[in-house]
Amino acid sequence: VPSHDRAEGMRHQEGTFESIGVGGALQSRHYDIVWEDDLVGKAAVESDTVMQKTIRWHGLLHGCFVDAARQVRFGVSNRWGYNDLNSHIRANEPDFHFHTRSAWYINPETGKEEPTFPYDGTGKERFTLEALQRIKISGSMTDYDFSCQYMNTPQLPGQREVSLTQIHKYTVKNGVLHCNCGATWYPEQLKIYL
Repeated sequence: VPSHDRAEGMRHQEGTFESIGVGGALQSRHYDIVWEDDLVGKAAVESDTVMQKTIRWHGLLHGCFVDAARQVRFGVSNRWGYNDLNSHIRANEPDFHFHTRSAWYINPETGKEEPTFPYDGTGKERFTLEALQRIKISGSMTDYDFSCQYMNTPQLPGQREVSLTQIHKYTVKNGVLHCNCGATWYPEQLKIYL
């Protein structure tokens, strides 16, 4: 969003809103606010070289602000990969604040998975847990892509997400180990191998 009225009485010539794509010319642009919406595209996902160019272009936006000390930047994006623009910003730009939403979350009270956006605001089903599970297991999307696009937590191949409902919790009563799944053991039944 270009600046228009300034305290000094100056007026910038840019319009109130402008749009530009990644790689577009940045010279002669003067902004107070920049809204970066889905800068990463298909080409960047498929090419590390293009991803690095996208990250560089994002960095060049710093030079477009009228006042670098008071710049305001918003970024809206899905995760596209383990080393995407989002990862770069998280690792290198500590002034950015993130609000990350996943398609589902673990309800802290029940320990069960629940959809984040099950309805569209009018009561129509949208991203129910059942619909999300169908997408995940459909075979047209890899687990890695699902972890990026829907969960916003890219997991490298080989990593696996475990539902908290599958984690066993143990307590010891009268020298006997009790698991939340109902199993019990005496200490002498357990063997530890190093």
